[in-house]
Amino acid sequence: MPGSISSPTASNPASISSTASWKYVEGIDFDRKVKMGIRNNRYDAMVPTVTGALRLRGRAHQTEARLMRAHTDRKIKFTLPAQ
Repeated sequence: MPGSISSPTASNPASISSTASWKYVEGIDFDRKVKMGIRNNRYDAMVPTVTGALRLRGRAHQTEARLMRAHTDRKIKFTLPAQ
């Protein structure tokens, strides 16, 4: 259908996982994970290690925002990952 936005896929630049935005933050080491209790220690999760001051390297959702703005004049919003 002309003018429609395709479903997110691995090859689609508009597709982004909730953790993909962290690649734009310096100071997080995803190769060095530790086990941590979550949900009041009911579950264990492997989480990345913070190795230094957190600093933004670039715009996390720049490509997605441009795509959405090209298809609408309405306000756009993103769901951000929870803590």
